[in-house]
Amino acid sequence: MAEITPARSNIREEETTYRAAVSEALLTKAGASINFINDFQYDQRSFQLNGSYALGLGQQGADQVIPLLFDCEIVGYSLWNGASGTSGQSTFDIHRLTGGDTDAGSIFSTRPEVDSTASDNTYSMYDFANATSVNLPTGFTHGVLITDGEKLDRGDSLRLDIDDAMPGASNAGVYIFIRPR
Repeated sequence: MAEITPARSNIREEETTYRAAVSEALLTKAGASINFINDFQYDQRSFQLNGSYALGLGQQGADQVIPLLFDCEIVGYSLWNGASGTSGQSTFDIHRLTGGDTDAGSIFSTRPEVDSTASDNTYSMYDFANATSVNLPTGFTHGVLITDGEKLDRGDSLRLDIDDAMPGASNAGVYIFIRPR
């Protein structure tokens, strides 16, 4: 059975007034609106590294942990580079914590990176829901989720670790896009 194409379709008062016929058009419009919400609703969480983030190298939880109140899935991410360092690359990792304190490991099989060839104030972005690179400028490597790494449960949390940091690099952000499941 084919899905109704997602669309923002407002239902007009005339379509629902007393004694108005409930038509296929009205139900198609309602289905399109529901599918639009299901496909495009998301929330954003972020880790912000202000200043020289090399100080957080090897530290677990470089910014904070992000607790999740509901079952959700990761549908995308973005990596922002404030200022590139003089050489090498910065590698960021996000770990899933379950039960409040159990490290279930990385959500990535390939971790997102930015290297010293990247321009300052640039970002990469990947849409996991549609397996599409939205933006990949020079110097960035997209992260790849592990199998089912995008499925998160109520009570889980996410933690950012810095696996490698360019000397002299400063200001970065890792953004995770989630939606309820």
